[in-house]
Amino acid sequence: VTTVGAKYQVTPSLSSTVAYYKGKYTNAATSQAGDLKSYVLWNQFDLSKRTNLYAEVDYTRASGDLSTGVSANNVGATVGVRHSF
Repeated sequence: VTTVGAKYQVTPSLSSTVAYYKGKYTNAATSQAGDLKSYVLWNQFDLSKRTNLYAEVDYTRASGDLSTGVSANNVGATVGVRHSF
């Protein structure tokens, strides 16, 4: 798995992170192979030292034998509140 990312502190309470993940799959027994590439944008707003709001959007693309034929491209989104104890 290859990973590259960067975080930017927009304000003292708001940060934005962008990341790229690439995974390569190879099965020597069946000669199957494929790639999985993901792009992620994560934003976080700190309400306090232990509580924050977050929003995440990601795009994933499968190729080769990892592609099911139904959809090789997927988009996801998550929004939430996190509190650390």
